[in-house]
Amino acid sequence: MDDGWRHWSERLWLPKGEPVLIRHIQPSDVPLMVAFHASLSEQSVYLRYFTPLELSRRVDHLRLYRVCHADGKREVVLVVEWRQPETDAPAIVGVGRLTRCEPPDEESGEVAMIISDAHQQKGIGRALLQRLLWIARQQGRRRVLAFMLAENQGMLHLCATLGFHNSFDATEGFIRATLEL
Repeated sequence: MDDGWRHWSERLWLPKGEPVLIRHIQPSDVPLMVAFHASLSEQSVYLRYFTPLELSRRVDHLRLYRVCHADGKREVVLVVEWRQPETDAPAIVGVGRLTRCEPPDEESGEVAMIISDAHQQKGIGRALLQRLLWIARQQGRRRVLAFMLAENQGMLHLCATLGFHNSFDATEGFIRATLEL
């Protein structure tokens, strides 16, 4: 497996000229992840996790430790870093994950992501998902899956524009989007 992506980062400019950096998550990102989760609305959390999830659970030390120490073999976690104009302090405004599916579907990867409310509709989600798809190809995945609620119109639209095919799982109550790579 080629994991040269680990040292990869990409700077992007948002439509209003603000730069963001997409990069692999680092152990030192724990405080930034706490602030990121504190910035999320209940609606964004619900759309990502399919249930209300209290801030204290999202920023639990062991959970964030695991996320910030992703090994890159089973799970890749990317963050979108933005610099606050007033202070130039870094802030995480998006998180995306690519997880290797379990046997018998090891050739697939599952993607999930969440963008802070203040930075939605700026092209960050598209750039983040495209980078996760690139990594899936580098890892030799044959398909990528994404699961979402029907009311997550932003993610549904994004997946459709990138070629995912949707199917509704009535028993589970969510949409399964599939992209053959």
